[in-house]
Amino acid sequence: MGSELNWGTQGVRLRQETEFPITPGTTLIITAAPASRWTLKLRIPSWTTRQAKVVLNGRQLETDPEPGSYLSLTRAWKSEDKIELHLPMQLRRERLMDDEAMQALLYGPVVLAGQFPMGELSFDLLHSNEDPRVKDVPISVPTLVDRGENLSQWVIPIEGKKLEFDLTAKNGEKVHLKPLNQSWQRFAVYFQVS
Repeated sequence: MGSELNWGTQGVRLRQETEFPITPGTTLIITAAPASRWTLKLRIPSWTTRQAKVVLNGRQLETDPEPGSYLSLTRAWKSEDKIELHLPMQLRRERLMDDEAMQALLYGPVVLAGQFPMGELSFDLLHSNEDPRVKDVPISVPTLVDRGENLSQWVIPIEGKKLEFDLTAKNGEKVHLKPLNQSWQRFAVYFQVS
């Protein structure tokens, strides 16, 4: 997946190649540029780590990208210059402002959703636009135990699966997490954490 930019008035064209978020980064390839020096500003998102790095034409730049800022690269760019932006992702949580015990878990910018069984919901009930009974079969979302700020010690990546994790709830139930945009059955994003 990727995109292209054609900034005709400035004579700049570039192509982005990425498999983000499966691969934590992106590659920009200059396909046209004016002969003069100009500045390319790279967004360093707030969710990345201090280990973010930039590689230009195969060589790591001596930069210290600051999460939540822009990194400016000024030079006379040439066609086929290749900029690789490596954006390490880490587990983090977002607390509700009015109830800090209600929390969502994220991996980098990816919102993770707890996966739960269909329970008593039939296929017909799920796919009916007119049947209000879905709300009569509430989902039971277990409480999570706060095991400290180092989330990687209690939210465990599943080997061989990208962006999927397991954790154990307060009642001992295993909770499987995967990206919200890949959640097709019953799921929960916010959990009570105590």
